[in-house]
Amino acid sequence: MLPSFESALTITRSVISDRLPTPPLTSTSTISNARRNPALLVSEEAQDLILSFACTDYDLRHSQSPAWAFALVHRAWLDSGRRALYRHPLVRTETCWGIGLRLLKTLHTCPHLALHVRSLAELAEWMITFNQEAQTNKLHCFKWQVQLIKLCFNATDVAVGMGTKEEAVRTARVLSALDRLHSLNVISTQHCKLSRVIWNEFLLHYNGFQARKPAQHSLDHLRVAGLEWGSQTADETEEDAWGPWGKRLSLQARKFTNGDSNLRLIDLKYLISTKSPRLLDFSIETNARHFSSSALSKIVNKLPTTLQRLKIECDFDEETPLSIAEYPPTFPPYNTLPNPPDNIFTSFPSLTYLALRGFRALSLSKVALLSTSPNLLEVYFDGSTWDFAELDVAAFVSTFRSTFPRLERTHLGTLPVPWENEDAQILVGDFEDRGVHCDFDECEDEEDEFEFDCEFCEDEGCYECDPYSYDGSEFGGCGPFCDGSCGRGEF
Repeated sequence: MLPSFESALTITRSVISDRLPTPPLTSTSTISNARRNPALLVSEEAQDLILSFACTDYDLRHSQSPAWAFALVHRAWLDSGRRALYRHPLVRTETCWGIGLRLLKTLHTCPHLALHVRSLAELAEWMITFNQEAQTNKLHCFKWQVQLIKLCFNATDVAVGMGTKEEAVRTARVLSALDRLHSLNVISTQHCKLSRVIWNEFLLHYNGFQARKPAQHSLDHLRVAGLEWGSQTADETEEDAWGPWGKRLSLQARKFTNGDSNLRLIDLKYLISTKSPRLLDFSIETNARHFSSSALSKIVNKLPTTLQRLKIECDFDEETPLSIAEYPPTFPPYNTLPNPPDNIFTSFPSLTYLALRGFRALSLSKVALLSTSPNLLEVYFDGSTWDFAELDVAAFVSTFRSTFPRLERTHLGTLPVPWENEDAQILVGDFEDRGVHCDFDECEDEEDEFEFDCEFCEDEGCYECDPYSYDGSEFGGCGPFCDGSCGRGEF
């Protein structure tokens, strides 16, 4: 039976899970050993660089192995090893309630180790794992989260979850104490549903705590995932539903990301502080059934003209690739995709990155409007379709050359040609000649898909010889009357 949360936090001399020994105050042995081994005289800055280089061949979840080995080389290398080990303490291949408690005990008992913690980006993932374990309960999980954030007051990257107003207030209080916090990820989980009411409560108290500090802190990146806005009641005004957002949302993050495709755009526009001067990077993702061009136009109008990176992704279920005969598509789900409003192309002269994914009826005339953003280096139209049925290579080349003089990478979306098409290769070759990495999604040519000459009956697609038509099976082998002369053989 696992110990309770309160008993688990009891600090005793016997509860120390730190496997690394504490260095002595004096290091006379290190000095004498350094005379025999000059490698021990390497400065701590150089040690950090060596360890960083040694961990580059490992993904983040396995990078602790070389850090352990490095820390055990010699006592003189211990501090650099510890800094690497505790910089991302939640990065592990295995997560469970027992490991989480041991980590919390270690940081309680050895607060000097908590000074090294910089990232708690996996904190929400651990909360999800804890809530799935039968031995833990929601209250203990939230207490563990709060205690860990309190100890790691040098953290710069944190992910949190909260499911009640009380939890929102406590989370706002503990986060406002992190003076170095740059990236905040607020998510909704199965056991901690992030609703509109809870989000309102969090913002209200977070900004209230920040206002009491002599120097208010601003975020670099705010990410909201899983926010469930709910419906507006009949007697609820818009001010009651959304709150005074222009005042509450004063986090002034330089980058905002909405990571939930189920949030309506009409709701999302209330998450944006009007003309926030610090906002440079804006990224949203929503489902096609919640997308509307009018709501997107309103969102664009609220963004500052100094925006440098813009990503808008419309998620939809694409079952099969398009064929040339179906282009431009007018059937589901393509007919539900939105048209990009004109103000997307004309509102941001400082853009260097633009991604419009999952749109329909793109036109070269609208793309030409991006000439007002001459600094664009990357332009992506993945999953988007165009308003023409035939590819005009000359028009494409002319438009992109005149509109994007500094372009380095682009994705042209879905074009009505197969990849092997001569016009497509000319188009890609022109981009490559200019030093631009170019890609696009092809359409299938149905006429050439199953075409072959049968030597047995000279009938294309016959029942006897076409392995794709025999017995209604996709891979049925040769027909029952084939003597083998067709050359198709058996699959």
